[in-house]
Amino acid sequence: MKSETYSVQQVFQDRRQYRVPFYQRAYVWNKEEQWEPLWNDISEKAGLRSNGETPTPHFLGAIVLEPQPRLGLRGVETYHIIDGQQRLTTLQYFLVALSVAIAELNLSALAPLIEGCVWNPSRDDGK
Repeated sequence: MKSETYSVQQVFQDRRQYRVPFYQRAYVWNKEEQWEPLWNDISEKAGLRSNGETPTPHFLGAIVLEPQPRLGLRGVETYHIIDGQQRLTTLQYFLVALSVAIAELNLSALAPLIEGCVWNPSRDDGK
């Protein structure tokens, strides 16, 4: 087992597919206990950045992934989520909502950054 620290961008921008095994519990995070504290932390850090400050990174906790066999030479790397399903799912919800907000506000310069975290682009280059 190896332990590494990744940013949200690193977790979601690589060509990976995360799968939740059938034995994992259903999504149970709620607004009061998890969503609001996470959103408050994200908002606070965004505010600091917009003021030119460098906030300490948000510690989301450990995410444990199990690599799955790759089928063929091409294709997307697949991982089973052993721990962190709730956090990864919530981050995807936030990223999709941010993508929608960016589109509605016509902030096209930011769109590629977020879209890279939401969609796995199809490539024909064999990677």
